[in-house]
Amino acid sequence: MSQTKTLAADIIRHVGGKDNVKSVFHCATRLRFKLKDEQKANPEALKNHDVVITVVQSGGRIPDVIERRYGKNGRL
Repeated sequence: MSQTKTLAADIIRHVGGKDNVKSVFHCATRLRFKLKDEQKANPEALKNHDVVITVVQSGGRIPDVIERRYGKNGRL
């Protein structure tokens, strides 16, 4: 599995699985998820990923995953 696919699978797993995602939007640096059940998400696991700067939870949306363009090792 490529690094990009592995990253995508990790993010989906840590937001509670694909069945927990109502919608997802993106811009250059963020993924914004609306989830069916916010309790299923694991923001701490997302924050520990090497390409994630932080996870912001607010206004019924969890998480805003703010990613580095490149991971800590210099590559995505």
